[in-house]
Amino acid sequence: MRIGIDIRELEKGKSTGIGRYLRHFLLFVKEFDKENNYVLFGNQKTDFSPLNENQELYIIPDTMTVIWDQVLLPKAIKKEKIDVLLVAGDIFDVNTPSSTALKTYYNFLTSLQNSSCKTNT
Repeated sequence: MRIGIDIRELEKGKSTGIGRYLRHFLLFVKEFDKENNYVLFGNQKTDFSPLNENQELYIIPDTMTVIWDQVLLPKAIKKEKIDVLLVAGDIFDVNTPSSTALKTYYNFLTSLQNSSCKTNT
């Protein structure tokens, strides 16, 4: 299985709870998962080196986050034939997201419809 992970939280000089979670998760799968392949999607600020041969870093330059999220990441997911995508953290930063935020999120899910990556909402 090809598992994609959004690791943009792993920036040099930046320490977040999500970043710590991602680092520990990747250390865990290094030790215990020899069957799956992990494609780690980052941007030019990402500071992470794959830990073993089943982890591959895929840098997508980011000039506007919305373009990265809505166009570039779905295109890379299709190109890399990702089966599952892990996005660690909050999709929305508020309890009641705006209709625009919801529409953006659902457009992202729709953009994966014709890819190997299956969504479950």
